[in-house]
Amino acid sequence: MWNSVYELYEQTRKEYHNDAEICIRSLEGMRNRYRRLNFLVDKWVGCYSKVVNRPPASGTNIEDDIQLAQKLFRNENRNKEFVEFHVYNTIMSRHVKWKLQKNSIDVGENISWSGSKRSRPEIDSSPASVNVPTPSSVNVPTPSSLNVEGYERPEGREAAKKKRQGKAPMTESDSILKSKNYEFKNYEYVNRRVRQPTPSARRPRRNIERNREKGHNQLYNDYFMNPVYPSELFRRRFRMRKHVFMRLVDALSSSDRVFQQRQGGNGRPSFSPLQRCTAAIRVLAYGTSTNSLDEYLRMSDTAIRDSLKSFVEGVILNFGNEFLRRPNPDDLTRLFHMGQVRGFPGMLGSIDCMHWELKNCPTVLAGQYGGRSGKPTIILEAVASYDLWIWHAFFGTPGSLNDINVLQRSPLFNELLEESAPAVNFTINGTEYNMGYYLADGIYPGWATFVKSINAPQIQKHRLFAARQESCRKDVKRVFGILQARFAFIKRPYLLWDPVMMGKVLMACIIMHNMIVEDERETYLNYESIIEEFKEDNPSSATDDQYEYHCRRRSTQERFVEIHGEIRDHATHNALKNDLIEHIWENFRN
Repeated sequence: MWNSVYELYEQTRKEYHNDAEICIRSLEGMRNRYRRLNFLVDKWVGCYSKVVNRPPASGTNIEDDIQLAQKLFRNENRNKEFVEFHVYNTIMSRHVKWKLQKNSIDVGENISWSGSKRSRPEIDSSPASVNVPTPSSVNVPTPSSLNVEGYERPEGREAAKKKRQGKAPMTESDSILKSKNYEFKNYEYVNRRVRQPTPSARRPRRNIERNREKGHNQLYNDYFMNPVYPSELFRRRFRMRKHVFMRLVDALSSSDRVFQQRQGGNGRPSFSPLQRCTAAIRVLAYGTSTNSLDEYLRMSDTAIRDSLKSFVEGVILNFGNEFLRRPNPDDLTRLFHMGQVRGFPGMLGSIDCMHWELKNCPTVLAGQYGGRSGKPTIILEAVASYDLWIWHAFFGTPGSLNDINVLQRSPLFNELLEESAPAVNFTINGTEYNMGYYLADGIYPGWATFVKSINAPQIQKHRLFAARQESCRKDVKRVFGILQARFAFIKRPYLLWDPVMMGKVLMACIIMHNMIVEDERETYLNYESIIEEFKEDNPSSATDDQYEYHCRRRSTQERFVEIHGEIRDHATHNALKNDLIEHIWENFRN
């Protein structure tokens, strides 16, 4: 190759009468210059190939293609144009690599040699005829179909190695398919070897005789009929008292056929409602796998998983309206009395967010749901009161959002915007207010419905207010801790694949938490004295006269915008905060 280039250069130089016009170059100088020319021509051929292989446009010719290729070349080479056309046309086109590339460009194809540079042949300067196949004639081009005169592809390293080892050498077509899939102008012509799946025989399903009647009898004798374990152990293992658990069993048995014990085709009874409900409660309470309950309840993991899904759906259907309700007038009266005793008249509770990790999150959604810990999570926004009742639960926003983004999507103030919430009126430090408020941390905005603490308080009033606000704001944090301790299933990463079922599981746990709170809040420390004082000061017959429901929708868009502005009023937020500071200082400074 280099000798041919050197001879051609000397022949061209001698044609001129004045030898000074073309300098004398050595063979080594030719090689060094060729490396630079090879680099530039390689880039030019790549740009020109992109132009030729693009979808055809009407009214274009070869000159337009060259101009467009020049633009691509300038973009990739810092506005430098390709000027070595004479090199490509007179010298490098004689090499088999550029000759094949040039002919492939002319027919609109992209054909290149397979293998490494060492296996490429050295071709002399004699002209060669090249016959390039088209996509319509053959599927995959081979070196034999290229038919280069005077060229025989040498034996490659892999073929020689297999020949020494006594193995059959790879054919030319197999070598091409292994090295590269050729792409023609129309991208439909992409040849790939696809291994067809072989049909496999389906194994028969195993039937394990677990003796489910024995599991029901064991459970019934341990906890229900002359129980072996006392009520304290039942409360610890089922997370609720026995009458609350039986309330769940009775409701699910009457509304869902899955929890009704029926006779099978062989005359044997199915799983009892006690078995199914116990399996679901144990999985939620301990966060264990379904296989861990097989030996005691005599149920397979599939049966326990189906029981869990039916259990959470049945709990939401039967108890959701009651234990996920918004505060009614009686509830508001009790909440306001608790807030008055604690120094915050008109307080509806405290608000915050909790993350639940999603273990089997799809890779395409991992970035969207990636929380602060770097793991995919889903956020729960909740409002809780002093008695640990959860009044508001909004679940489903990705973990990459913060509390403000969740608040923008939350339906927390929908009833207030629709004017369907109970009327609220209270007085603080001589100022009347008509909207309740929530205690929040510093990330929440300064709205009229939020009361935040004071960062770095300097005077005694501000210190007292910050201490009272932060202590009362911890109610929702306590609820999150108790909820995760009571149901370890939502403390650990969610293992199921259905994210919709993830929300149902969480809502069912919140409903059962509120059921337990309603049953046991009289046993809380200092709660009984507050309730007795509340009953003496506010008899139940007088609560209906103080509050009434406004169940009408907003009439005009102007009214909706007005209420929207009242909720986000920063001046009302500051006035309410200042009145609470004075109220707490007057009543709790001693």
